[in-house]
Amino acid sequence: MVVLSAFVATKSGKSIVSRQFRDLEKNRSIELLNQFQSEVTKNKSRGNFIEVEEDHIRYVYKPIDDFYMVLITNLQSNIIQDIKTLNLFAETVNSLLSLLLYKSPNEHVPLKSSDEELISLHAFDLINAFDEIITLGYKENVKTSQILNSYNMWSMEETWKNINDESKERAAKENRKRELENIDRRRRSGGYQNFNIGHGQSADPNVLQEAYNSYYSHASDSARESFMHSQEQKYEEQKKAPHYAYEQEQQKHIYQEETDGTKIDTEPYVEDPENKTGLMFIVKETISTQLSRDGDISSSELKGTLELRIADESMTTVGMKLNIANPKDKKFNFKTHPNIDKASFLNEGVLKLRDTKKSFPSNDQALGILRWRQVGTADDDHLVPLRLVTWVNQLEENKFEVTFEYELNEKYKSLKECFFILPLNEYGAGEITDLGDFNEGELSVAGYDPSQGLVLYANEINQSQGVFTVTVDNIESEESLFPINVSFVNLSDDVSTSLSNVSVTEVVAEGGEPIANYGSYTVVKSDNYNVV
Repeated sequence: MVVLSAFVATKSGKSIVSRQFRDLEKNRSIELLNQFQSEVTKNKSRGNFIEVEEDHIRYVYKPIDDFYMVLITNLQSNIIQDIKTLNLFAETVNSLLSLLLYKSPNEHVPLKSSDEELISLHAFDLINAFDEIITLGYKENVKTSQILNSYNMWSMEETWKNINDESKERAAKENRKRELENIDRRRRSGGYQNFNIGHGQSADPNVLQEAYNSYYSHASDSARESFMHSQEQKYEEQKKAPHYAYEQEQQKHIYQEETDGTKIDTEPYVEDPENKTGLMFIVKETISTQLSRDGDISSSELKGTLELRIADESMTTVGMKLNIANPKDKKFNFKTHPNIDKASFLNEGVLKLRDTKKSFPSNDQALGILRWRQVGTADDDHLVPLRLVTWVNQLEENKFEVTFEYELNEKYKSLKECFFILPLNEYGAGEITDLGDFNEGELSVAGYDPSQGLVLYANEINQSQGVFTVTVDNIESEESLFPINVSFVNLSDDVSTSLSNVSVTEVVAEGGEPIANYGSYTVVKSDNYNVV
């Protein structure tokens, strides 16, 4: 199905906000919009669509209170799919307008004909929402909630950071409360312990302990009390001095800098292989996925690039035949480099230079010649290299056991450089209590990163499926363990590991002579790969 245009109209058929998704001339667009206004007044009893055979178009419309949501499609379009798309448009417009006009996205607020001017004022918000649903005339796999999240600029990373910051703040408050209680308890208990805590940051505990043991521990009770009283007076006078607050603040900054300096690099990275043949191709794919705790796939998106590296000047005019069933397949959204012959790619699946007088650079630098993007459907696992199921069991108060059950995509025998990041606060602690199928040293706790949380590191997952368990302490609740971020990278000379199955199958020189000696690799890495 192809959607030519979508617009919101009054009950009389006059359009208020319109968005065209295909190349239409301005006059033609206005003509189609005006034609609906005349047709709807004559055909109100004909249901929810109007077909205009002489123009080869169909109007599919649905009332939204005092307005119509209208789609313009061609007559060959599947009307069942058109109606499903129309329903999605209607839900989105209803929710978005309720949010914009009445700040209530969760409850239906009837739209009145008097709201026409307000709808016009929010035209760009509606157009942006329309673009989330339709791209180049074709429907995207989205839901109303995802469109509203996009409008509100909701971010998984921001949510994760806010949860982490809130956990840190609560833990810091609890820690300060415990410290005050301990100080108060020691002060009431008397003796050297009270003196050591209460007499300033500048006092050396070893010197004070030695002085106390050598003399005052054998003195009378009145002498000890006199010594303690004099030290407390000195401490109170020191606190009143102007430089005391400055010193305390400086120590706080030094501690903060030392804490924040503990950084753990969890960004997936792998060095490109050496170009030993003078001609090399690398398929680089980045996968973003959101998984539920039960292992269900909420969303997945793949972005790919085919890079060409040439070190041999005799190969700067090569042509490449790709393993692509249909280059015109809209679900991949292929884009070629401007210097590539686009017609040759779309018709034959061959990448070659558009201008035969030009040549590819031979500086052995990576040149992206083809890009693509693919969005996976719900529970479609062919774009997901690593699937995870998380089991959380509370052992005691503030102590939990988290078991990870993992499964590799059938394309992979192993996956290297894997990080599992739990958003714990700085007081949280964790240890691996069951390695499962991992050997000693293959899976470990890499440490705590203030900006990320507790980091687990696996140098390689070499089993198709398995489990491992980590026990975490000083955790407020199960919710503070999520979202769990996963990062990995995998380099392989097996081109079949490409998630999109894009690869170079044949290379020919300018005269048509085949070239057999070239390198071909696939790199798959994660980006925003989360368990929520």
